[in-house]
Amino acid sequence: FFIVSLLKKNIRMKNILILMVIAFLFSCEAKKEQVIATSPDEKVQIIFTGKKTTALDPWQVSINVKGYEFDETVMTELYNSAIDSTTIMVDWQNNNHAIILLQQQDNQHKVMQLNIKEGYINLQ
Repeated sequence: FFIVSLLKKNIRMKNILILMVIAFLFSCEAKKEQVIATSPDEKVQIIFTGKKTTALDPWQVSINVKGYEFDETVMTELYNSAIDSTTIMVDWQNNNHAIILLQQQDNQHKVMQLNIKEGYINLQ
């Protein structure tokens, strides 16, 4: 009787463990989010596209700048649970200059500056 009872407990524990693994795998579904910022004169657009494979991975963010004759993309990582207008902020100083703040999970910011005009682009 004791052995049968232990076997039943082991089978239940294995079933619970299998269900937990399956639930974890479904929760690790890849995510993709996008934030778009447009200059005041609407001639420049910054498109942030974030991709995340699992909940534990950082966001792989492509920053695509379109304006004038340019269509340039740079990549960066963002450690945060979400990508939206609260974690990616663009402060347009004027039509050709923007300060980009990417908020990390620890409330630190990655700061980038965009300068763009006809014939010139600089994103750093």
